Amino acid sequence: MKTNPIRLPILFSIILLLASCGEAPLTPTSTSIPIIPSEIATITAAKDNYLPTFEAKMTLWASQTAAPTTIPTATPTLVRGNPSAVINAATITDLQLRKEFSLGSSVYSVSFSQASSLLAAAPWKGEIKLWNATTLRRIETAVIAEPASQLISQAPDQISVVKTGDVFDLTTGDLLSSFTGYVFGGKSGVSSDGRMIAVSSASKLLYENIDVWDLINKKRVITLYGDWATGDPHGWPVPYYVFFSPDDSLLVATLNDGSTIIWDVASGERVQEFESAAALVFSHDGTKLATSLPGGRIGVYDISTWKPVNTYIASTSTWSAVFTPDDELLIVGTREESNTIWDWKTGDLVHTISPNGSQLLLSPDGTLLVTYNDGSDDIYLWGVP
Repeated sequence: MKTNPIRLPILFSIILLLASCGEAPLTPTSTSIPIIPSEIATITAAKDNYLPTFEAKMTLWASQTAAPTTIPTATPTLVRGNPSAVINAATITDLQLRKEFSLGSSVYSVSFSQASSLLAAAPWKGEIKLWNATTLRRIETAVIAEPASQLISQAPDQISVVKTGDVFDLTTGDLLSSFTGYVFGGKSGVSSDGRMIAVSSASKLLYENIDVWDLINKKRVITLYGDWATGDPHGWPVPYYVFFSPDDSLLVATLNDGSTIIWDVASGERVQEFESAAALVFSHDGTKLATSLPGGRIGVYDISTWKPVNTYIASTSTWSAVFTPDDELLIVGTREESNTIWDWKTGDLVHTISPNGSQLLLSPDGTLLVTYNDGSDDIYLWGVP
């Protein structure tokens, strides 16, 4: 059969036209959350109310790869609502789901820029997506996520990507800084100004001491020592989730057996240890620390005395938490049907939001809340109208 040569230019034009259309505008996905494979919920036998094991997460994320897509050109819907409406005790019952969208692969890391103007999400491996946080207009990125890439912010309107030993600008791909070490499986702590990062000093991920690096001067500031640095490198416990206090004076390491160690960053001295409390988050004023306790309990500690202010039952398993900007309420991330919001002083349940998210992120200006589930590609953006 012969091909009509007159039809070829027409066919070629059609192909070019289709290729120029690009990606369709982002549209809400189903409100149902995919059932997470059982391995992501694997918990240590001794502490089954704590965070999932690092190895279980790696098994799931390693199988996920995001397919590159083009940037949508259609005008998006305004989603932010009232930019002056801070999420707090007075507005919490007005909190609404503003947007639901898909990363296209399992969400590994999410970050706002310091001015809350940008929102980025990275999979375990593949394309990192960046949005204007007000309009959700996609912004082109120049960096592809490698396994365990973490998103951080070092400037008001900028987001960086931390890979093993290097920090890149997400939009330009420029190398911003370098360090020696590995990011932690749950989260490597970054100071409030984005200048310092706490990473594992190990030759193998997670199994030695914690190094604090100055990313501006590319220098190691201090090494914080833990008991896990001796003995079997594949034994327990090891650091899983690391974060700074709001004033960057303390560094907290939650271990994957549900215990916690807290250091003074300047001196390197341990200031507190909890054998059965997995630290989750500081209050914004830096005076309280929320922890996950056995039996689905939440504990809030006063850091001036390191004694509990209150403990209460929040869920069967608490994965994360954030204080509202006024520090009056605690939003808890779980695997249950809804996220619960508590008056941590009284232990009273104030509000719930659904669909749920086991991981939570509050924008620096306190007007937006991101929720998502490990192992899912769905991201939920919440705000006050």
